[in-house]
Amino acid sequence: MLQCKDKSKGFWTCYCKNCDTYHKIYLGCNNRLCTSCGKRYSDKWIDQILKNTYKLPHKHVIFTIPPLIWKELKQDRKACKVLMDASKKVMDYFFNLTSKHTKPGLILILHTFGRDLNFKPHVHGIITKGGFNKGKFKEWNNHLSQSKLRKVWMWTICTELKKYFPKTEHYQNIFSLIWEKYKLKGFVLIVCPKTLYNKKQLASYVVRYVRHPAIANTRIDFFDNKIIAFHYICQKTNKRIDKVIKIEEFMFALLQHIPERQFKMIRYYGAYARRSKKIKVFYKSIKRYSTNFDCPNCGKKLKKLIFIKREPPPIKQLILVK
Repeated sequence: MLQCKDKSKGFWTCYCKNCDTYHKIYLGCNNRLCTSCGKRYSDKWIDQILKNTYKLPHKHVIFTIPPLIWKELKQDRKACKVLMDASKKVMDYFFNLTSKHTKPGLILILHTFGRDLNFKPHVHGIITKGGFNKGKFKEWNNHLSQSKLRKVWMWTICTELKKYFPKTEHYQNIFSLIWEKYKLKGFVLIVCPKTLYNKKQLASYVVRYVRHPAIANTRIDFFDNKIIAFHYICQKTNKRIDKVIKIEEFMFALLQHIPERQFKMIRYYGAYARRSKKIKVFYKSIKRYSTNFDCPNCGKKLKKLIFIKREPPPIKQLILVK
């Protein structure tokens, strides 16, 4: 990430027919944690997802777990898949109560970072406001009761995690503490009140709340070779908190959010599952997506002319060599 778009890595010389101009495009690091490359990949993902989602109203649901079990999921990162599968089961339970034999579309995104960059796993769900039954979409007008879903979510995720983790005294003590503390209200499950009726609303919402890097450039106030200063807005108090840490601590805070190899941070269920014809087109479109560059002036595609491995030396140096 430190050498992202560095001159020493080379660059593409491209030409824009519309503007009749030449451009230098430097290579990025292609790291999802990079504030520049991560944002670019997010934009690509959003463009593709909007082309292949149904023109239907969607809801945004956030599934969280208590801090008592964050450490266990951090040690065993594969257990984070249990969160996504349990989220799908909770929504299936709700749809079976409202209208049976319906198949909703779910897009679940796993986030492991909080605003303070600590390890706080939670799941964002983009869910169709209704389901498909015999090829027809049936919209439900019932209100998503957060109080009921919170208890269902707690029971479902605890049951699934008990099956996943070994039956030792350590895990039994953790789940017993969780049950005693949260048995009355359940885990925090947020159903955002806003309904996303069209793709423009869905795009702006996904960009802002769902698909974004761990930290944006605008939140970094100062950095040098020793320390870095950044800020975030506390969700409980809605106040700004400034934080100054060492560079090593900051890098470790970012690296802990890199998933294991082949682990899918975004999963599709129901009508958006890979077995669906529509989502198969979506996966093919991602594989076909090449590293094309857009013109910074007009936004149209650039024509690649030549790749130069190193920046040519200045003219003064060439004169001195002669």
